[in-house]
Amino acid sequence: MPEQHQHIGRCLCGAVELRLSGLPISITYCHCESCRRATGGPVTVLVGYELAQVAYPAEEPRHFQSSPGIDRPFCRHCGSRIGYTDARLAGRIYFHVGVLDHPERFAPTCHALEAERLSWLHIDDTLPRFDGFSVSRD
Repeated sequence: MPEQHQHIGRCLCGAVELRLSGLPISITYCHCESCRRATGGPVTVLVGYELAQVAYPAEEPRHFQSSPGIDRPFCRHCGSRIGYTDARLAGRIYFHVGVLDHPERFAPTCHALEAERLSWLHIDDTLPRFDGFSVSRD
């Protein structure tokens, strides 16, 4: 596989490493309250992959169920949030772009949950904006 389609990431302390292969299935700004609380930031960028595209060569993350069907993996040592999974999107995982070694390679393609965006946060782009999810759930 071409090198540009292989990506590496890690938590703050490096105990949880990620190896991602292939192209992501989505790259999205998320404005939801749940992501704000999980990350401490006003918005997050999530990079989606199929589980088959993901490997953890060292330690696997721990998991926290933040709401029914939503799981948020994290490092048990440093507490870094890795991303999230949604049971309604089986076989997929979404990583916070900040855990990737080259986040600049992952430009968002849309805004999800725009209806929950903080009123003072303005991102000046022409990307599609969805009041709800950008990916339909089962």
